[in-house]
Amino acid sequence: MAGDGSFASKSVPRHVARGVLGFGLLIAAVALLPAFGPVSLLLAPVGLLALHGCPVCWVLGLIETVSRGRLQRECVDGTCQLQHR
Repeated sequence: MAGDGSFASKSVPRHVARGVLGFGLLIAAVALLPAFGPVSLLLAPVGLLALHGCPVCWVLGLIETVSRGRLQRECVDGTCQLQHR
C-alpha cells in the first residue's frame, strides 16, 4: 500500500505483477489439491499476501493506481468533488 490510506501501488506494471503472482498462487493452491492434498493450501496465504489482502482490495488498488494523477478530490465548504486533470 502507498501508506496514505489507499490501495494504490507506485506503478501499474508493479500492481499487475502483484496481481499475477497473487491470483496465480490462489489458483495453484486449489488446482494442486488433488496432487498434493491440503499441503497445497499453504500457497493461499502467500497469494493473499501478494495481493495485500483480499482480491477486491487488489482491484480497488488497480483502479486507484490507474486513476492516480488524473483524478483529484477537491473539497470546498464541506462539499467534495472529483476534478479531472
